[in-house]
Order: sequence, then structure tokens, then C-alpha cells
Amino acid sequence: MRQNGNQVAKEKYEKHVPLFYRQPGPNDPDVVREQWVRAKYDRKEFVQENGVSYLQGGIKEGFLHKRRKDDNKFQLRRFLLNEHDYTLRYFVNENKEPKDVIAVMDMNACFCAGKMGIPNALQITYTKDGSTRCLYLYTEDGKDIVDWYNAFRATKFTLNRVAFPGTNASVLAQNLFKDFTKEGWLWKTGPSGKESWKQRWFTLHDRYLMYFNMPLDAYPIKEVFLGINDQGYKVKEGLPPGYKEKEHSYGFTVKVPGREFKLCCDTHSERQAWMKALATVFHTPLAAQLPE
Repeated sequence: MRQNGNQVAKEKYEKHVPLFYRQPGPNDPDVVREQWVRAKYDRKEFVQENGVSYLQGGIKEGFLHKRRKDDNKFQLRRFLLNEHDYTLRYFVNENKEPKDVIAVMDMNACFCAGKMGIPNALQITYTKDGSTRCLYLYTEDGKDIVDWYNAFRATKFTLNRVAFPGTNASVLAQNLFKDFTKEGWLWKTGPSGKESWKQRWFTLHDRYLMYFNMPLDAYPIKEVFLGINDQGYKVKEGLPPGYKEKEHSYGFTVKVPGREFKLCCDTHSERQAWMKALATVFHTPLAAQLPE
């Protein structure tokens, strides 16, 4: 009886969930799960077709708290998402040109409550001057940040439909934004083995490994493209001969063409998790922009 009741409720309250809408998984932050429940049962956003719109006339604008590039302070900035030219702009001064214009095609967005220590937090990454630029944003209200996130997804979904005509819409919806595969502190030494061990914040995102001085830095110190095993990309437990692991740590080596990165974790389980994540990337074929 209960199972039948659940199915009836699902058919009613989830009947018209947009393909681009992020439905929560077991590892999603609280704000995503909470707003999913409220959208279904309190606001009944998916009962009627086109029952909710995240952009008005192809536009969404409003104020978000943005972390300043050079310190820990957040300031309110006006953001303008435009579905007509597929851009996100933000402004420092209302009477001046936008501080930056971000192409949605090249943008990624993911929730980052744990890293920022703020429940309604979002990280946007995009390419700027040949490097990855990171924006850290938050809102006071949980609905607001989830609505912004789904507006980004709606815009990219529309863009994908234009860029890849004839591709199944469900496939397009799976190729919007990606969460970071893994993040955390690692110890790193230099190429000669004589340098001291320094702690760096590492982020594995799709096929890129980046490391930062601090988790909320605007730009990485370095970012490395990760290919496949047959191209010489490897991960191996331990360090090469002549290199000594940091005391009370667990070392591993990431080999890319022309360079080896010697890294250490504070625990054995973390080393295993990083090695598994990297090995998965190295064993995954290089993909086209979108699957067939």
C-alpha cells in the first residue's frame, strides 16, 4: 500500500520536472535536498507543465554575495544571466560595464557548502586569460541559490539544444555541469626531491588536476590535463627511488608526459581514494563533446 501511495505521489508531484533540473542524490548538500522537497510539496512547482520558470523572458538578475579575489571578504554584486546570448555578467559598479562576461558554454557550477562553510554556497569556474578562474558565491536564502543554479542549467540546456540539434534531450541534460570528482589537502614536493613538503589544496575536475595555496583561491597555482594510460598517464603507490615520504604520511606518484608529481596524504584511506579517482580518469577514453 505504502509503495503504491509513494508511486501515486511521485506521478503527481514530479510529473513535469524539467530535464535540466538537478534532482538530489545521496551526496548532495542539504540545501539541494531541502529545496527539492519544498519545490515538490510546498510550492508544487512540477504539478503543472511549465509550472516554474527560472528565467523571465530569458533573463535572470539579482544580487549574490561574491568573495573578493584578494581577501576573505564577501560583497554583494549584481549578476545578470542572459539566455539570449548565453552569458553571465557581474557588475561591481551599476553605472559601469560588467566586471566580467562569462560564456555559459565554458562555465561550470557546483555547490560547495563544505569548502566554504556556508550552507547556500556555489562555486563557478570558467577560463580567463588561459587559466581557470573561480568565483565563490552565496545567498542568504536556500531557494535563491538553488534557483540560480537551475537557471544556469536551464541556460546551458537551451544552448546545448541549439549547438547539438538532433541529439536526444536526455543526453543533453546529462552534459550540463559536473561536480568536482575529488578535493582535499595533499602534501607536495618539488621535482628534485630536495624541496620541502608543502600542503596544497587539490581539485580533480573532469580531466584536470589543479592545486591551490588555499581552498578558496581565485586561481590555481597550476592545472594539469589528464589523458589516458596509453598516452603515459599513470598513478603509482609510493615515491620514486631517492624520494622520502613526508613523516607519518602515505605517498603516491602521478606521472604525466614530461613530469612526475610526488604527493603524500595524511591517511592510508585518503591515498587509496585519490589513487582510485585518478586511475578512473586514466582508464576513461577521451570523449567527444557529447556522447552519441
